[in-house]
Amino acid sequence: MTSKLMRLLTPATGVVLVAFAAAVAVSWTAFVSRVTHNPEPIVGRPTFSVAGAIRLQPGDFERHGQTCQGTKLTGDSQVIVTDSAGASLTYAPLAAGRLRDGACELPFTLVIPAGEGPYGLDIPTVGLMPYTEQELTDLIDITFG
Repeated sequence: MTSKLMRLLTPATGVVLVAFAAAVAVSWTAFVSRVTHNPEPIVGRPTFSVAGAIRLQPGDFERHGQTCQGTKLTGDSQVIVTDSAGASLTYAPLAAGRLRDGACELPFTLVIPAGEGPYGLDIPTVGLMPYTEQELTDLIDITFG
């Protein structure tokens, strides 16, 4: 068994395996960079704004006096807006939590480049949700949870 394996692992096979591993690493790095990279600032392009909040129910947040914070959402959580190809267009961090009707609301405001839709809103704890530009501009306030 060992001798069969040794015959399969020739120097040429090793080179192929290393090249394959490198290609996978480069592809993964490019994917992670595309998904997590901070997009260029929106300058000189038409934009529109969307205000929203993630609403956490009891058990999903901790109270701190008159403020709150999520137990699963960290201080660096953000809402990301993507274009139809999945590339990041813009993002907004979640602001400090406020208590409202027994829940914790983590507000955000997105400034989105116009004419780049359809859009995806990647919401922490919710996932990616598709919207057209018209659907987003019709929203005065959007709350998830």
